[in-house]
Amino acid sequence: MSIIKELTDSHDTIKGFAIYVVLLPFWYIALLLFNNDFFVCQSVLTIAITCLAITISSVFPLSIAIGRTQGGEFLRFTVISIVILTLWLCILIFFFYSLDFLFGIQIYFYWFLVIYIIPGSIAFICSLLVKPVPE
Repeated sequence: MSIIKELTDSHDTIKGFAIYVVLLPFWYIALLLFNNDFFVCQSVLTIAITCLAITISSVFPLSIAIGRTQGGEFLRFTVISIVILTLWLCILIFFFYSLDFLFGIQIYFYWFLVIYIIPGSIAFICSLLVKPVPE
């Protein structure tokens, strides 16, 4: 069987976690652009694990926040959170790389991560304050 066929037949939770893979190339690019020292010194496996850890730690809270406020199935709000975070990550990469390219203003990867995580963290905290939607 092919991987696509197995994913199609699998449970929605597995499909949701498989969608996390969409963000990995964007984090790979962000590490290359904003943390080049880490990118050069580490192995491919370490870089991939770092990208996966950042992805899981950012998608999971936003998925919970969307699920608590809108209800529905895990796959639906995971897809919504992946789309939101992919767009947010693309905007940040473009903006901060443009700052470096045009004006010579460089940003450390740590601050890039902080700025990336802030909206998801605020959404998660706000969702804890709101009464969850009954299923």
